[in-house]
Amino acid sequence: MIKRHFLRKIFSNVSTFKHQFVKYSLDNVKTHQKELMSRGLPKQKPIDGVKNIILVSSGKGGVGKSTTAVNLSTALKLVYPEKKVGLLDTDIFGPTVPLMMNLHETPFLTDKNLMEPLINYGVKCMSFGFLIEEGSPVIWRGLMVMQALEKLMRQVYWDDIDYLIVDTPPGTGDTHLTLIQNLPINGVVLVTTPQKAALEVTKRGAKMYKKLNIPIIGLVENMSTVICPSCSTNIKVFGSDTEKLVKDINIEILESFPLNESTAEACDKVYKCKAAHVQIDFSINSLRKMSDNRILNATKMNGIEGKTPFLIGVAGGTASGKSTVCKRIMEKLGQVEVDSKQRQVVCISQDSFYRELTPSEIARAEKGQFNFDHPDAFNDTLIKDTLTDILAGKMVQIPIYDYRHHSLKKDEVLTIYPADVVLFEGILVFYFPEVRKLFHMKLFVDTDSDTRLARRVPRDIIERGRDLDQVLNQYMNFVKPAFEEFCSPTKKFADVIIPRGADNHVAIDLIVHHIKDILQGRPRENGVYNTPQSI
Repeated sequence: MIKRHFLRKIFSNVSTFKHQFVKYSLDNVKTHQKELMSRGLPKQKPIDGVKNIILVSSGKGGVGKSTTAVNLSTALKLVYPEKKVGLLDTDIFGPTVPLMMNLHETPFLTDKNLMEPLINYGVKCMSFGFLIEEGSPVIWRGLMVMQALEKLMRQVYWDDIDYLIVDTPPGTGDTHLTLIQNLPINGVVLVTTPQKAALEVTKRGAKMYKKLNIPIIGLVENMSTVICPSCSTNIKVFGSDTEKLVKDINIEILESFPLNESTAEACDKVYKCKAAHVQIDFSINSLRKMSDNRILNATKMNGIEGKTPFLIGVAGGTASGKSTVCKRIMEKLGQVEVDSKQRQVVCISQDSFYRELTPSEIARAEKGQFNFDHPDAFNDTLIKDTLTDILAGKMVQIPIYDYRHHSLKKDEVLTIYPADVVLFEGILVFYFPEVRKLFHMKLFVDTDSDTRLARRVPRDIIERGRDLDQVLNQYMNFVKPAFEEFCSPTKKFADVIIPRGADNHVAIDLIVHHIKDILQGRPRENGVYNTPQSI
């Protein structure tokens, strides 16, 4: 009887249901096509223990990439001693970090067979040069090089690193593509010298990073001038075309370093880099300026610098249209097609924070007998910690939930880059008090139960691989009671209630207008946001 009762409601308007079903089917086909197109491409996965990754790169060799990477990492540690800094040398054929960092030992292995970085000047270092005999040439083909690079990326125990500076080899080839495709890169520092040949190759490298949507933090110009040892006059021996380059590719010069005998001698004789630069006042001041202005803020490339992100909670019952409301907001703000690293507005689902199920719970879930709408199904501590990091302007990695297998994906995460406005949607986003108080604005999508059920049935059958009996039984036994007990009471916390969900264009337009004000920086004074009245 129960089954027939709900089937009558669902199929009361057959043409409407068929239209919804076909729409869900077409959307599913498009999603499947995208999955097929992306299949075979590597997935970006963060390095365990590393929070931020910054590349030091140039298409040209001999322009001072390694010198810049070494000086940058040691300067970060010098200027910000509380920060944990790492240096990764990815040049397989010509590793120079061991020489410059005065490290010549072989790394120890942990109990998990991971290499422990060597440490000098407070910087953790890893280089292929540690793994081969000193002075031995590496005569390898591409496949072996990629295997060595994979070892450097995934088999090093960094423990806890705030900033990993990655020294790359010359060119724009396999090593660079592998790093970009496999790692969430926060930004790249380009290095050049003023010669036309070097500038031309650096320009090609810059175009590659822009084409692959990697933010360019800026340009370091080495050997910009030669300092006369007698009169200290700066002489532009190699020309002055760097300004033209930065205008052509629309980047800024972080700093220009003259060619100086003391600097070269310090590197060649393996003096401590920090001490060497203290002797040359302009160098340490320049490195401090680089650190202060851009490098430490590399994780905030797409945000309003110095402002806390505006966090919006979007709650509502299952299949109420929360995700669609967020999608409409993103579309109206023109954010859907923007690269994830550059978005001003991002959306996160509470579904990513389901806790890991035990084997017995997974067995119940496969039979439709586990309550995914109960507060205990979520990891509320992880939600709070993640949103707190987001409000601090940090890049975060969140899990991806596999609905078909009722588990979190083991080898894949979603990287959320800092943004100005963050939408966090889910059935119970207002239920947990410690999470609820983090939101600057709270929206509740209010849709009647019949509509929610009509949406849930095709969604769970098509997208999540469940049968009709399973969907209806789960709805009656878990979803409906949980909505009435846990979700519906949180409506009282909402600043704005949106009846009819995504069909309420007036409400969505008002919210979009408010977000545009936030992006333009108008409604916020002294760190306080003005929230619109309830609709």
